[in-house]
Amino acid sequence: MFHRFVAWGIEYYTLAVITVKLETIKFAYLVAKQIAIDINISGYLVSSISQMPNGVRWALQELGFANGLNLLINAYITRFVMNIMGW
Repeated sequence: MFHRFVAWGIEYYTLAVITVKLETIKFAYLVAKQIAIDINISGYLVSSISQMPNGVRWALQELGFANGLNLLINAYITRFVMNIMGW
């Protein structure tokens, strides 16, 4: 009986820790997304790409360069926010 109670406690604790970490990541992502919107990273990226020659702009658009770079920037900002939060 004691072993089952300890196992239940460990399972509950593990589930709680995983849930807290997941919610922290979700919260940090929303904060990072808001920071990216406030800084207007997408606007700078689009304006920079629009100044390139037509062939380069077409290639970057076909490769999804802007979306990929935006994703990487959001991931970096999310990691930054999580470091500030202590995670």
